[in-house]
Amino acid sequence: TRHSLMFARSPGDLQRDGLVKTDGQTGVTSARYLTKPDGLGFLVTVATLPAGKSQGLCFTNHWETSLVLEGRGILVKQTSGTRHVLEPGVLYCVGPELHHEIKAETDLKVMGVFNPALNRDTRAGLPRLFTFSPDDLHVMGRAKRSASGNSDLLRYLLAGDSMGFTISDCRIAAGRANRLWYRNHWEANLIVDGLGSVEDLASGTVTALTPGMFYCVGPDDRHVVRTETSLHLLSIFNPPLAGDEL
Repeated sequence: TRHSLMFARSPGDLQRDGLVKTDGQTGVTSARYLTKPDGLGFLVTVATLPAGKSQGLCFTNHWETSLVLEGRGILVKQTSGTRHVLEPGVLYCVGPELHHEIKAETDLKVMGVFNPALNRDTRAGLPRLFTFSPDDLHVMGRAKRSASGNSDLLRYLLAGDSMGFTISDCRIAAGRANRLWYRNHWEANLIVDGLGSVEDLASGTVTALTPGMFYCVGPDDRHVVRTETSLHLLSIFNPPLAGDEL
């Protein structure tokens, strides 16, 4: 089992490696930050749907989880016509064989996470479409402060949600150094805003963190995240967190 896998990718890396795709019909641009060969057990993309465009979707065997980063739009469940407002901070999960449509009112940018281990039977009996807003998470008690006091956390998905991974919104104050080691998890991180760096303590390698950068760590990767400005990142954990970890 591969336990040490610390690596980073920039938007330029994705362009160079042919991991940025554009759909000629819908205009959707998709940057594939993680794919199956990376071995983290989930896939991560960042997609942008241009303003005024729509995209019909249906995944046969997988659950789709998306977190809105920028813009505004509407999610429509096609079987019932139910509509959900999409705006920054809203997360939506859609089950297999559920036809739905995304309509972009402005350029709509989302981070999508797919867990290949989930199939149509994994969440039998549970809702096949659900959403969480930041306000929902506060009401549910999922807004946390890290044990160090350096970070504010919003836990979107936990083990009890049965999606197979955790998504956590993390905001770290400026001028901090967080020494981290996730002994039981693989973690992927997308930088949304701010400036900082991550140091691999085994090799001494320091990687600059800027918006659009992506880095991953494994159970053997002790590391330090340092912030120059306040740093906003989205963290994905596999296996998922129970919810009481700080």
